[in-house]
Amino acid sequence: MGGWLPKSVLCLKSYTKRMFVADLLAGITVGLVALPLAMASAVRSSSHSAGGLLRHGRMARDSRAFEALPV
Repeated sequence: MGGWLPKSVLCLKSYTKRMFVADLLAGITVGLVALPLAMASAVRSSSHSAGGLLRHGRMARDSRAFEALPV
């Protein structure tokens, strides 16, 4: 069991600069969409904008369990 590594660490061996740039762009895009959406949702529900950010953060965290993993 001494040679066991998590799959995420093993995937880093084939992680390229091109993949990093694509992931960075995707993260920025999601952030630009999710932040205003969360704030608008909070304002609409008569809450503070921070409350909307927290609620959407929890929803994003919980929805990750249902994503398909690449094979």
